[in-house]
Amino acid sequence: MSAAPPTVISETLHGPKLGLVITRWFAIIFLVLYVASATVVVWIEDQHAIHDLEVLLYAEAEGFASFYAGTGSLDFPELAAEDAEAPMPVWLRLVENGEITVETPGLPALVVATEPILNTLVTLDDEHLAVRHNVHGHPDAFVEAISTHKALRHRHDDIILALTFTGLGLMPFAALGGLLLARRTTRPISALIRDIDSLDSEVLDQRLRVPANAPHEVGALATAFDELMGRLHATVERQRRFTADASHELRTPIAVIRSGLEVALRRPRDAEDYQIVIDDTLRHVERVQRIVESLLALARGQADAEAREVLKPANLVHESIDTLQPLADEKNVAIETDLDPDVTVEGHPELLRLLVNNLLDNAIRHTPASSRVFLSVDQLANNGSSQVRMRVRDEGPGVPPAKREEIFQRFHAGDDGRAGGIGLDLVRWVTQRHRGEVEVVDSPHSGAVFEVRLPHA
Repeated sequence: MSAAPPTVISETLHGPKLGLVITRWFAIIFLVLYVASATVVVWIEDQHAIHDLEVLLYAEAEGFASFYAGTGSLDFPELAAEDAEAPMPVWLRLVENGEITVETPGLPALVVATEPILNTLVTLDDEHLAVRHNVHGHPDAFVEAISTHKALRHRHDDIILALTFTGLGLMPFAALGGLLLARRTTRPISALIRDIDSLDSEVLDQRLRVPANAPHEVGALATAFDELMGRLHATVERQRRFTADASHELRTPIAVIRSGLEVALRRPRDAEDYQIVIDDTLRHVERVQRIVESLLALARGQADAEAREVLKPANLVHESIDTLQPLADEKNVAIETDLDPDVTVEGHPELLRLLVNNLLDNAIRHTPASSRVFLSVDQLANNGSSQVRMRVRDEGPGVPPAKREEIFQRFHAGDDGRAGGIGLDLVRWVTQRHRGEVEVVDSPHSGAVFEVRLPHA
């Protein structure tokens, strides 16, 4: 597989871009808030206008009432004709005993109140408002200062018009601000998309780069994606491990089966000999089946907890010797043992068989022809806890101290030709799964000594 081209995500996604969505919603929210604020402003201005009109009419009515009460004269200057240029026209009239005594010229004919409400703004009809004030010393007289709704409506319309044009002028700036905010917000996301597009599908351990000043949500998104990539990487690595381990672990039993069948076909044999070959082949086929099942558990990264049981390592060693004896015979390698038959461990049978098989196979492959491989199993105390120790020693070139950790790395090959490969990597994995340790230890003899320590059951 190859890395996806940088435009894959942008070409396959549909729908509006996040920046446009943010810009649109920013403009909509701004418009809603502006309309709501403008409505409140208009309402407040209307209330102020009514209050201002009430104060004006009260002052005019009080002035005329005081003038008439003090002088008895009707020659009040504001009784002259209405000023047509005045922004808010005011008419005055004096009512005595229910009859109009005097009024400003041009005042429309309005009904005279028989029981007047004094000192507050009242509505005379659909067009006119008034404030009445009593006349001191004249109990049956009152003064009315009258105006129209027209001035209030003009002020109301002027405010709405001003707010409308202001909103229309601010909307482009609001949209531009929303666009800039959207670009600033989506810039880290766009960078993440570019990084995701550039990831190589063959290199799953790559991680996203998140700027230090990126928003928290972007960092959380990148972290979640990296965790997903980590899980995917682990899954792919388990699949690769399964493929490699399967090919490695099946090689030995298949070679043994092939060797047995080739020996059986070299010359004619009686039925009893063929029966022995068939039984031996069937045993190894069953062994292959168990290996495949164990490797499947390894590929999933887990061993079946219900399959764990108490085992004797000495029995595992004998089984491995029976399996690998044909390979040892080909090199004339003698397998010697020193096994404590009573020590036990608890673990997954097939995985522990894989461990012993790989150690013995590694020793046979790296020991010279016509030499020996030595296996031992005993029990030792370590810091108050009891452990089972298994040692496998060959008479090969050995492992230098500087290479003893590298030898357990998959596909490692040393300068002397000793390869760690899959087998020793699998040995370490199985040992760790059983809470044990494996290492190459010093020995007074030639060759390499692999030591596995597992908890005693």
